[in-house]
Amino acid sequence: MNHFRVISVIIGHLQTPGENFFRPLIPGESCSPTMRTMIENCWEEDPRGRPSFAEIDENFRQIRACVTVVY
Repeated sequence: MNHFRVISVIIGHLQTPGENFFRPLIPGESCSPTMRTMIENCWEEDPRGRPSFAEIDENFRQIRACVTVVY
């Protein structure tokens, strides 16, 4: 399935009235557990349960501190 088809399927799920909110799967190898937790927290259906931008910024700083870039 190409990227455009994946996006089309996701948008179709989001636009279907009466269904539970669709969340794409996050394969385990695609990101760190910390990043996965942050993404899932941002998906909280109740906005009051979502992290603030300051909390997201702090999470990114912590994640970035653990990453080694090799050129």
